[in-house]
Amino acid sequence: MDGLVCWLLLLLAFNVDCQEETPDPELHPLDGWYNNLINPDWGAVDTHLLRKSKVGYADGVYHMAGPMRPNPFDISSAALRGPMGLGSPRGRNAMITYFGQQVVEEIMDSQRPGCPREFENIDVPKGHDLFDTEGKGNVQLPFIRSRYDFRTGQSPNNPRQQISEITPFIDGQLMYGPAKAWTDAIREFRGGRLKALDDKPHPISMSLPDRNNIRLPYANPPNPRETTRETRLRGVNRFWRLGNPRGFENPFLLSFGVLWFRLHNYYANETATSKGWTSDEDLFKFDERIFNQARKMVVGIYQKIVFYDWLPRWLKIEADNSTFFVLCY
Repeated sequence: MDGLVCWLLLLLAFNVDCQEETPDPELHPLDGWYNNLINPDWGAVDTHLLRKSKVGYADGVYHMAGPMRPNPFDISSAALRGPMGLGSPRGRNAMITYFGQQVVEEIMDSQRPGCPREFENIDVPKGHDLFDTEGKGNVQLPFIRSRYDFRTGQSPNNPRQQISEITPFIDGQLMYGPAKAWTDAIREFRGGRLKALDDKPHPISMSLPDRNNIRLPYANPPNPRETTRETRLRGVNRFWRLGNPRGFENPFLLSFGVLWFRLHNYYANETATSKGWTSDEDLFKFDERIFNQARKMVVGIYQKIVFYDWLPRWLKIEADNSTFFVLCY
């Protein structure tokens, strides 16, 4: 019995030594699994969106909700059109609003269509200044429904359930892509950096991401103001390689994408320099370690900004060093 105890102690000591000497600790899974050890699938990619209320389908199963509600165009005009130059009574501006869009796209995305695609039509108000300039009154705007679990939507006891394309955790998918394959596509694999536009030694403050000549599937809707197919439909290869699949929807999201790209490469260079990994051999050898360290820094800064800078200002609450929000990375 004593011999067995000695062997167990030796094995335990060996295991502890191995853990202490591991230079690359295991990172959190990037697909959302195992953030909750009791419910490991909570927040995982390709799982059902969490519902906190009852479904609102017109038939209780899968028909689109709200057939008797006001037209979406009328709601948009009533909510967003008004006198120019009026300030926000709560001190909000365009930047804080678009940063909020970035936060939403970091924690929820169910916009990808299903296969086969399901189309619904939205009636365009007669004389609409963009979609019915001739005043015909019979124009409809096609709407593509979101992807869902095909095992649902068959009865009131099993209504349609949409699928989340990303994790609901603030884990940097907005900067590094929704999957490892996407992350690898935007990396340089040298010095832990994200791939820049060219190989010339530009300073980080002047650098831009590489061209999307590998055709990553960014959101690329047609321009409704153009009149010909050639001008309305343009290829995704004109974009840069960013982590956000919807990073080219507006100038604000694009600016944020370039900002996070530059910040990552800054910390990658700082990490390599501080460790003395400056030779070509070291930059290739320690690329993964440098990349993960820079990624941790960028995601940590982003979490801090979201929880302690943006969110208190948006909600008008006080947040100081005594305020604690549970982070997730």
